[in-house]
Amino acid sequence: MNRNAGFTILAGLPPDGPPAVPCPKNWGQGAREGFVVRFDPAKEESWVANFSRGLADTDAVLPFGDRFLVVAGGALYLVDAEQPGPKAQIDGCVTDILIVSAPVGFVFGWNNISLGSWTLDGPRWKTRRLSWDGFHALRIERGRILGEGWSAPDGEWVHFEVDLESGEASGGPTALSA
Repeated sequence: MNRNAGFTILAGLPPDGPPAVPCPKNWGQGAREGFVVRFDPAKEESWVANFSRGLADTDAVLPFGDRFLVVAGGALYLVDAEQPGPKAQIDGCVTDILIVSAPVGFVFGWNNISLGSWTLDGPRWKTRRLSWDGFHALRIERGRILGEGWSAPDGEWVHFEVDLESGEASGGPTALSA
């Protein structure tokens, strides 16, 4: 990454200056406001992006090698600060984010039901369904992701583990294991 590139999350669309770049390209017309971020590339002028939100409450801008991953209401976008607009919009709904140090990347909770690993090379794995609706106490310990998934039939949180390297999962609600 160009170490001088940065970003600022804005409270809303700026009242002056160039219009915000809609992300995705066909969204944001008609003065709709989403998750607004100013990117400050090292070599170009700053630009503002207006990201369409997904169906979750999760918002974040995550440095990702020479790019950024932007989570706007759960919608996931890959952005290069040097080139206005998203390089890609990734299908899915991010509901949780864990930072992984080795290999560098993230584990995302997808749609409150499964987990997926992303490294600088892109997506690595996605688990089977681990919850009926949501995660509790997600954490990384000794190369494993530990947490609890909601079991609707039992009305309780059930422990699961995921191998951080392979994505192989054990535990979780029994009705989902098949």
